[in-house]
Amino acid sequence: ALEHGMVLPEVIEKLPICTKNDRHRGIRPIPYFYRVAKDETKFKSIQSFLMLSRSLSTTVVLLSILISCKSPDPAKQAEQVAHTKALIDAKTYAFKAQTAIPTGAPARQLRSDYDVRVSPDKVICYLPFFGTSTSAVGYSGENGLDFTTKEFDYSVVDRQKGGWDITIKPRDRTEPRALSLTVYPDGSASLIALGNNKSNMSFNGYIMEDRTRK
Repeated sequence: ALEHGMVLPEVIEKLPICTKNDRHRGIRPIPYFYRVAKDETKFKSIQSFLMLSRSLSTTVVLLSILISCKSPDPAKQAEQVAHTKALIDAKTYAFKAQTAIPTGAPARQLRSDYDVRVSPDKVICYLPFFGTSTSAVGYSGENGLDFTTKEFDYSVVDRQKGGWDITIKPRDRTEPRALSLTVYPDGSASLIALGNNKSNMSFNGYIMEDRTRK
């Protein structure tokens, strides 16, 4: 008897198709016109080999997944956290925007180089705007997201689960009224440009050293 109904080409022989006369004589047709060879020992050994091969293949796949999903190196994690903290403490860094999310609209991947550069005495903001405005003023100039300010309020609050909440409020302009930046220990970050007459704009990206200051 065969387990699981498996029939292998190595242990089968092909039979001619049954005719009507065969059926009248009581000969039952064999499914798929094959008959199992009598050597069941050979079949069982091949079946065991296939089951072992399948088990080994599954083990290899699982090991590959485990290796690719292994935990990050704790030393590298600690180094990244220390680097990010040093940038925040020095108040000298750049937020690099990778994704823009307008209010009520799908996210957009940014292909150009958009950022917010922060230093103790200046903030340079160069971000796109895809939202709506209640005023007739254009998106650039006095009410845009492309500006430089030396007059701003700056505050940092430590997050309970790690990271920092940073608020930048320009005092010499009305748009945006504030930039709300959340920085995570691994350096990833999100920013919301809060508007007065403009809809809010959200951005995802990361924090890095501001190399333009060198």
